[in-house]
Amino acid sequence: MITSDERYLLHRYIVADLLHRTLMKDWQYIEPMKMAEVFSLWFEQQTMTLRRECKLLKSQLQAKGLKIVRLTVLDEYFCIYTIATRGEDMDLQYAINALKSEVQDEVQKRLFALNSPMQRKD
Repeated sequence: MITSDERYLLHRYIVADLLHRTLMKDWQYIEPMKMAEVFSLWFEQQTMTLRRECKLLKSQLQAKGLKIVRLTVLDEYFCIYTIATRGEDMDLQYAINALKSEVQDEVQKRLFALNSPMQRKD
């Protein structure tokens, strides 16, 4: 059985991993942009941060005896993450659109964390 704290760690790892993979895939599309140099620096910084986050979360999961074994895409709407626990394997089902929305929200948080002038409340 997975506790709520463990489920939170698993979910956080899944979102961070998806975000990392998404940024790595999308990085190639910024080259033709006028501000490619600036965006490239942001992508590089974020991927390094995400790599560290994933490594930390993965070690925390391993300390609790959890490991993501497999991702199975059922159809265009759902996927299943198979989690190996100390006792048995468990399946966690996710809606693909919900994961996509969470990854987009995380990108927005990271972009707006740059303290843009519009975000300040002076």
